[in-house]
Amino acid sequence: MPDNENIRDHRDYEEPPRPQPRSRSTGSGSSDAGKVAGISILVIALVGGGLLLALICGGILIGLLIPAVQKVRGAAERAKASNNLKQISIGLINCADSNQGKLPLAAIKTKDGKPGLSWRVAILPYLNENPLFKQFKLDEPWDSPNNIGLLDAMPNYYSHPGAPGGNLTHYRVFVGNGALFDFDKQLRYPASITDGTANTILVVEAADSVPWTKPDELTFQPNGALPALGLPGHDYIMVAMADGSVRSVSKKASANSWKAAITCAGNDTPGPDFGP
Repeated sequence: MPDNENIRDHRDYEEPPRPQPRSRSTGSGSSDAGKVAGISILVIALVGGGLLLALICGGILIGLLIPAVQKVRGAAERAKASNNLKQISIGLINCADSNQGKLPLAAIKTKDGKPGLSWRVAILPYLNENPLFKQFKLDEPWDSPNNIGLLDAMPNYYSHPGAPGGNLTHYRVFVGNGALFDFDKQLRYPASITDGTANTILVVEAADSVPWTKPDELTFQPNGALPALGLPGHDYIMVAMADGSVRSVSKKASANSWKAAITCAGNDTPGPDFGP
């Protein structure tokens, strides 16, 4: 018989613990974080790309709009300058009609016979500016104590829309040597203009501005260089002709055409490069 002490009841037998199989890690936590990071990067890329595209498109749009805006602004400026010259030419023509067909002198003379005030002052009554005209002392120079005080009262007609200068004007006339204005001799309108009113300059847009009451005009030298005309940055020059029309003349127009247009009885006319 087997030894009872050496024999264990099977009921008391305990199996050794079996090793548990290692669970295969799914990495669900790190995988989810990776997915979130990937989505975030994708969103950032999409948003960044969209912003970049918007900036590029916006830049292109602005680049396209700027020339259009400049073109509209330039057209408005030209229309305003044309209207100014139209009103000034009407004032000059009405002044001549009211004074036996005589255009004003290039300057109103002072009591000692010197140029005192510009023709721009002389035509004020014909620009509906009679109250302003009456404030000037016509026998005193433009910079006398009384007259200098009226410098800032410049009518809008004399202000250039492309170069507003407070009391400065670019609208001036040619003087002497066959031009339509003179400091000592009044020419008749239209009798003195044998070249034709449509072929003769009345008022021009000068490059340099002057105080509007100052008798500072453009001396015409037939054999010399022309004065600087037209505003800097413009490729054209606004001109009022003696028939009351206004035209835009290219800066490329020849000197011969300009000189023909400046003289009123030179038996010549400007070429086709002078417009209109």
